[in-house]
Amino acid sequence: MIGIVPLLISTSLSNFPGEGRESIVRETTKAIWNRFVRWPQVVRIQRKRRILKQRLKVPPALNQFTKTLDKNLATTLFKMLLKYRPEDKAAKKERLLKRAQAESEGKTVEAKKPIVVKYGLNHITYLIEQNKAQLVIIAHDVDPIELVVWLPALCRKMEIPYCIVKGKSRLGTVSFSLIILFTFFFLLIFSCE
Repeated sequence: MIGIVPLLISTSLSNFPGEGRESIVRETTKAIWNRFVRWPQVVRIQRKRRILKQRLKVPPALNQFTKTLDKNLATTLFKMLLKYRPEDKAAKKERLLKRAQAESEGKTVEAKKPIVVKYGLNHITYLIEQNKAQLVIIAHDVDPIELVVWLPALCRKMEIPYCIVKGKSRLGTVSFSLIILFTFFFLLIFSCE
């Protein structure tokens, strides 16, 4: 029969403050359960997307959306765009009332079309194809990106300048659009004659 051999090293835990079996068990279970947390879908998609971007080579058509305007240039651009904002409902109502009063008095009313910012994918595409656009501004965080991947190529073909800025919500402030609510919706801004 084989006898029991005593251990050379003691396995008992010391009783120093902050150490001991309870703290070790607590730390390990916390680390284990942290890995198995059911993370929200948005967080999981963000992590998977980040890993894919690290592992795969991003095509040039997609990579151009990471090259955005610097902060100073974007600030001056948005200051300029605020001058060409479309009128809100109150201003439109006031303008139409003045026009109706002038027509009722028998005065001739000027029908001069104001130069304003235009937005919306179909409308912007039409303006580019008609060569009426002067500048195209594209948001960098459009999701799904397939909506705007082809737009810079169309602008280059029609020789229309374009730029990519950070934030579709920032573009939404220019056009009174509820851009933040729609993740698939994006804004392209034009200044037309």
